[in-house]
Amino acid sequence: MAQTYSEWAAAERAFWQPAELETRAAFWKSQLAGYHRIWNALEGPDTASGAHQRMVSHFPAELANAARELARRSAATLFSTLLAAFQVALSRWTGAQDILVGTPVANRTKKAMNETMGYFAGIVPLRGTVEPERSFSAGLRALHQTTVDCFANAMPFAELARALGDAGAPGHNPIFEVRFALQNHPIPDVALPGLSAKLRMRSTGTARFHLACEITEEAEQLEVVWLFRPKLFPEAEVENLGRIFQNLLDSACRSPQTSINALTHV
Repeated sequence: MAQTYSEWAAAERAFWQPAELETRAAFWKSQLAGYHRIWNALEGPDTASGAHQRMVSHFPAELANAARELARRSAATLFSTLLAAFQVALSRWTGAQDILVGTPVANRTKKAMNETMGYFAGIVPLRGTVEPERSFSAGLRALHQTTVDCFANAMPFAELARALGDAGAPGHNPIFEVRFALQNHPIPDVALPGLSAKLRMRSTGTARFHLACEITEEAEQLEVVWLFRPKLFPEAEVENLGRIFQNLLDSACRSPQTSINALTHV
């Protein structure tokens, strides 16, 4: 029998005892030690707030399938493969090699959660170092292992921010400024007598981050939604980032053993 939300909440409070939080906080303090935010130098008093602009593009089925095949050959996930390409693209776009993004996690790692009706999600920071002389495939394998370790140490984001001493500032998200997400959960069509409907995942455009890239699997192709603060990034710059991301993913799928430095100069 499925749990009620109140039963799940009680179990969740019991699980997150101080000892468990302390163990996971120690992992994150080590994982995120020495990270410096990418855009501090760009931010003025007015740039870190305000409504987001939304821009949509698509990766064609041929590229999406090539990315799935690269993930399979690399013993990685599609998420890790897309994130590896995104981090390299973001590195080229910003000039930074130490890249940190936040990604949503389902928070259904325990049996009690799987049997509970309702929406449960948290945020996990994922950090990667872009090494120009390393091959893309080597970088992908390293990043995939990082994602596995980080997801295994997920903890409530408020507790994580508190442990790291980062409460955020007005207009700023704690810990990171960039969100990256892949929505690939199957959503069934709905059919009732005299009525049929298709349910689809869509970004709401209400991100708290400076920049977000949210990808949704649509049949064979991939929908790519960009959310960004126009006071920080003109639309043309975000369009350029999108082109870099798509071109780099295409090159990586064609030649994954090529060095990252060579891929970013194709």
